[in-house]
Order: sequence, then C-alpha cells, then structure tokens
Amino acid sequence: MYLIKIVHRLPADLEDHVVYVSREYEVAALKCACGCGHRVNLLLDDGHKVEEQDGRAHIWPSIGVWDAPCRSHFWIQNGEVLWAEQWSEGRIRAAMEAQALRHKGDIRTPIPWYKKLWTALMKFYHWG
Repeated sequence: MYLIKIVHRLPADLEDHVVYVSREYEVAALKCACGCGHRVNLLLDDGHKVEEQDGRAHIWPSIGVWDAPCRSHFWIQNGEVLWAEQWSEGRIRAAMEAQALRHKGDIRTPIPWYKKLWTALMKFYHWG
C-alpha cells in the first residue's frame, strides 16, 4: 500500500511504498511499483495530481515509467497499484515529445480560474 509523506524537499533515498510530496515545489517522487527500484519523479504542475485519502495515496493520470527498462505503466488508487496497458514505442515517443514541448513553453495550457481559486484555498487553509 502506498502512503503519502509530505516533505519540504524530496529525499535522495526513497522508501518502498511511499509517495513523497513537496507542495511548495510542486513535485512528488516514489519508487516504481514493479519493484525494480527506479525513481519516478512527478511534476505536479505538469498534469499529475496526488491526493491523500486516510493517508493512502491516489495519483492520476497513470504513471508511465518510460525511462526505465521495466516500462511499467500504472495508477495508484486508494494506496493500491492498478496496472495499466502497455504503450507502443510510437505512443510513448509521442507522449514524451508532447511533454518536452510543454516544458519548452511551446504549448501553453491556461489554468482555469476555478482551479487557481481551489489551489489558493487549499494553500490558505492548509488542506491536503
């Protein structure tokens, strides 16, 4: 079962079955669910969402570990790993290229006002 641990900065060494979340830096990290030990870093402002339900992790959309030999693809829901379908090399390449373009700023997806408001309220009231 994956649990959430809120941290200021992500640690160098990760424990098994722990999702480390730095809300300040909008990043999260965990070890790959397959057990290979590969470190998976998630940029929370790049589409991944991490929530805590009774201490258990919930992450969406799915996590594709395309930079590791295992090529794992999974979701974490209510602390449990749910395996997703394997992607083709073409689909992986297209997704990685789209992500690289987003990071370069070539594709800008505006954040809706209600999401900005929700984020501000979450930070103000220290929810989540």
